[in-house]
Amino acid sequence: MKGKTLGILLALVLGAWILSRLPNPAVDVGRLEPVEVVQLTVTGDEILIRTDTGAWGAGSVLADAVEALKRADDREVFLETADKLLLQGDPEKYLPELYELFRPGSQICRTVGEPDLEAAGRYLTIHPASMTLGQLRAEGGRLQTLILEEGRGILVP
Repeated sequence: MKGKTLGILLALVLGAWILSRLPNPAVDVGRLEPVEVVQLTVTGDEILIRTDTGAWGAGSVLADAVEALKRADDREVFLETADKLLLQGDPEKYLPELYELFRPGSQICRTVGEPDLEAAGRYLTIHPASMTLGQLRAEGGRLQTLILEEGRGILVP
């Protein structure tokens, strides 16, 4: 009986040790801020990332911009929910990082200026972009450009 009890105790200790090593720390769900639309703007040596919830961050590399975005808000910005990515400038060198940050099913297109991201999200829900991040990664291709002016939008090939 003692051997069986010792075995159970060791199994519990081993289980607790394994759980303490898991990479996902507990997150207060009430602090999560899911986003739907993310705009990535590359200008010279700076990258700006904005979300439809108003959160934003800037940095010299994409990782720094994402870190600044997450630090600037008192909520936990949850980029994994984004399903619309708007690119401005020359973000091609950051595509490998985008593939890691966002879901393959996220729509992706270029944008002109700084559109209202909520309006862009509504437009792209009704008129989806022809390319997803997964398709861009697998097949390459040319991205459409979203132009929003005076409450109207258009996707240009």
